[in-house]
Amino acid sequence: MGKLYMIRHGQASFGSENYDRLSEMGCEQSRILANHLLAIGLAPDTLYSGAMERQKDTARAMVDLYGERSVSLPELWIEEAFNEYDSRAIIVSYVADLAGEDPSLPEDLANMYTDRKAFQRVFEKILIRWVTGRY
Repeated sequence: MGKLYMIRHGQASFGSENYDRLSEMGCEQSRILANHLLAIGLAPDTLYSGAMERQKDTARAMVDLYGERSVSLPELWIEEAFNEYDSRAIIVSYVADLAGEDPSLPEDLANMYTDRKAFQRVFEKILIRWVTGRY
């Protein structure tokens, strides 16, 4: 039976002018992942990436490393369907209900795009609500 590997892109450039690029950490994560995949002998039949820069750059780390080691890979297909969902729209749709349930939420909301921990707290609460279907 075949296997499907879904790999999230490396860390984006949170708080920078261009969020849609890998941070230094994201570049390193992508190289580490590529080395690991090569070490375990992963040889995919098909290779897809979303169309966002950080997604393509994460995939290219694998393509580049495999190429350096003369290990062939199939052509990298770019598919916009793998791009991210509109997180801001999801956040906005849940904020009012969550703010009524959690008195710490307004402060985190005010700081979420400059404070990574605040963003994580808000995002986690909203994603839990979203994926559990509690609308």
